[in-house]
Amino acid sequence: MEQKTNKYEGFFLLNTGRITPEGGGATRIVGDLLKKHGAAPVRVDVWDERKLAYPIKDQKRGTYVLAHFEAPSPAVAAIRNEVNINEDVLRTILVRHDLEFPTFRTAAEYAALQPKRDPAQDGKRRDGDDEEGGRGRWRDGDDFEMGSRGEDEDRQG
Repeated sequence: MEQKTNKYEGFFLLNTGRITPEGGGATRIVGDLLKKHGAAPVRVDVWDERKLAYPIKDQKRGTYVLAHFEAPSPAVAAIRNEVNINEDVLRTILVRHDLEFPTFRTAAEYAALQPKRDPAQDGKRRDGDDEEGGRGRWRDGDDFEMGSRGEDEDRQG
């Protein structure tokens, strides 16, 4: 009897110190891990290499690898067991997708989609801004003295 395969997305955090740069080390580690347990990788790619928010197993940097693969449920259980004992993998998240894989984007592709800051707007003053700490305007047009907090106690409210 043939087992039903499901679609999965895996996000793997790898120990950067154990990855060899030649031969696609990070993608090879994840691809071999998936194939070893009967999964069929659709796409495996390095998402990014970053400083970790906190050390994991004494590592301060990690390489993130995103993988889309198809596998039967028992294979996913075996993959989860192996990543727990594999020294190359620091953390992993495996998510099952029922319909289709989500859009596959690396960190650089996500950064390119972010709105760009307009440098021409950085130096412009806004209403009420005064470089010398002098007079400004409230939105209703009344004048006020600009100063440190608490100086204009009569304007509270």
